[in-house]
Amino acid sequence: SLEGERDAWQYPDLYRFVRQRGGFIALAHPFRSRKNIATDCDRLPPDAVEICSANTPSAERPRIRALAQTWHAHLLCNSDAHSTERIGSHYNILTETPADDAALIAALKGGRFQCHNGCASE
Repeated sequence: SLEGERDAWQYPDLYRFVRQRGGFIALAHPFRSRKNIATDCDRLPPDAVEICSANTPSAERPRIRALAQTWHAHLLCNSDAHSTERIGSHYNILTETPADDAALIAALKGGRFQCHNGCASE
């Protein structure tokens, strides 16, 4: 079963799995606990990178923006809340209402959303 195996996956395997199924890949809270990205995103770039969240260092925003630009990835803002007080502190607003999962993935891959609170445009 995938449930028991997913924690053991390496990024290239996850990348292939998601791409084969037409999914969306986002790099969450880069530089939260490391100074470098531990995956091969230059070779296998994500669709988006989280620039603002409760767990993304604000001092790293210029570096995150530069990586996203290099990878042609969109910028996301997610609350990534680990407590109820932080739920909704950051979020993305879709520019359209998707009819189904495929339309949602297409909107995310196409960058048809905006980060709430403007931190993506700082």
